[in-house]
Amino acid sequence: MIVDASKTCLVLIEYQNDFCSQNGALHSAVKDVMKSSNMIKNTVSAVDKLRRIGVKIIHAPIAFDEGFHEIPKNPYGILKGVVDNNAFIKGTWGAEIIDEIKIHESDTFVNGKIGLDVFESTNLDFLLRIDNIETIAVAGFITNCCVESTLRAGYEKGFNMISLQDCTAAMSEEELKFSIEKNHPLFSKTMTHLELIKNIINKLIGDKMNKIKKIITATLSSLFFSAPFNVAIAEEKVELLNNTTDSVYHYSTLTAMRKGLYFGDAVVENLKSQGNFGIGTYNGLDGEMVVLDGTFYHIMSDGTVKVADDLKKSPFNALTFFQENEKINLSAQSSLDTLKKTLLEKLKKSHKNRFAAIKIEGDFSYVKVGGATAQPREARIPIANLMPNRPIYESNNIKGTIVGFYTPSYLDKIDINGFHFHFISNDKKFGGHLLEINSNKSIAYMDYKDIYSIQIPTSHEYDEDWKVESKLNGY
Repeated sequence: MIVDASKTCLVLIEYQNDFCSQNGALHSAVKDVMKSSNMIKNTVSAVDKLRRIGVKIIHAPIAFDEGFHEIPKNPYGILKGVVDNNAFIKGTWGAEIIDEIKIHESDTFVNGKIGLDVFESTNLDFLLRIDNIETIAVAGFITNCCVESTLRAGYEKGFNMISLQDCTAAMSEEELKFSIEKNHPLFSKTMTHLELIKNIINKLIGDKMNKIKKIITATLSSLFFSAPFNVAIAEEKVELLNNTTDSVYHYSTLTAMRKGLYFGDAVVENLKSQGNFGIGTYNGLDGEMVVLDGTFYHIMSDGTVKVADDLKKSPFNALTFFQENEKINLSAQSSLDTLKKTLLEKLKKSHKNRFAAIKIEGDFSYVKVGGATAQPREARIPIANLMPNRPIYESNNIKGTIVGFYTPSYLDKIDINGFHFHFISNDKKFGGHLLEINSNKSIAYMDYKDIYSIQIPTSHEYDEDWKVESKLNGY
C-alpha cells in the first residue's frame, strides 16, 4: 500500500480520561495492555510526526447525556459497562481528551459518537469525502470493539484502512493479539505507526527527490508545508529524507539465526516501506528472499521463484532504497572468492569500514546457489547445522543479478561478515543464496551507506539468554 499524506487521515478513537487516566472510570479495564503496548507514547509520536507531514488528525471521542438517554434501557455488552461505570458524561473530566494528545487548530473533531463504529451517528464519512481522504489510519480504544468496528465500516465504504497495531489497547493481551493478528487483516493493513510514517515519507521521496537535490533549504516550505516556513521542521524533514534513502534497514540478527530463531513479525507489505532492494528469508526458513526493483521474490525450497505474498512474514532481512554511487566494470571472474577479492580491493580505498549495497548484473557461465527448507518453530536447529544438507541448484550460461550487501567485520553478529549475496535470473525462474559463480562479464553498481538501522523482533524468544556459539559454515 502506497500512502499519500494529502489523502490520508488518522482517526483517534476515545483518547479520553475515562479510558486513559489513572482515575478514569474505565481505566482499570485497559491499563495493563496500555502499558505493555506503550500505546499513549506511540500515539503521541504518531500524531506529531503525521501532522508534520500533512496527514489530517481527526479526534473521535464518545460522549453521552447524563442519564444515558442515547442508550436503550437495560443495556448489555460493552455499553452496559459504560452505563454501570457512569463513564463519558458530556461536560465532565472523564469525557475530555487527555492532555498528552495535543490539539492543533488544523485538527478536526467528530461529534456525536454514541456507539462503536465512528461512522455511525456522526458525519465522519461526509467530512472525509469533502477533504478527498482515501486512506484512514485508526488508533485508540478498544482494539476488538470500536477500532475493529470502524475498520470494518471504512472497508465497506471503499476507504483504504490501516490498523496501527502499536497505538491501540484492549481489555486483555489475548484479545489484543487475536484482533490484530486474525480480524484486522481481513479489512485493513496492519502496521506500526513508524512503518506508516516511513511509507508516507517514501511516497514523498518518490514525488520530490529530483527536486530536493536541486533546491536550497529555504524553499522546502513550499514543497512540504502549507504553513509558514519553519526552519526547525524543515531541517528535521531534510534529515528524515536523507536517513530514509541513505540507510540500511536490518531486521533481526545473525546471532538469532545461529540460535535457530526463524520466526519474525516483519510482513512483506510493511517491508516495502523499508527498501526496494535487499535479501533475507521467510518465516521458518521457508525459502530465500530477493528484493529487486521493489519486487519481493520468494525462492522456494524446490528452487522455483515466485513473487512473495504481501502477508508473508520474514525473520531476517536487509533492505535499502538503492541509489548508485559508483559503477564498476568487472572483467571475467573465475569464482565467487575472486569476485569478493576484486570488490574488497575497491572498498579498501575508502569504504572498508562502511556499509555497501551491491548490485551486479552480468552474463554468467556458471552459477551455484543454495536454498532453504522450512523448519518448524519448535525445532530451533542452529542455521550452521542446517547448511550441510541445504538444497543446491546449479545453472549454466545464465543472465541475472547478484543482490547483496557488504557488512564490516565489527557487525558480524548482525549479518555475515563481509559479503552476503543472493542471485536471481533475468527470467525470474532461478535463484537462491549465492555459493559459486563463473562470470564472463558483469557490471557492479555500488551504493555506499553510512546509516544502519536494526529492528529486533517482538517474539518472546528474543528475550531469552543466549550463549554465543562459534560460527560454522560461514554462519
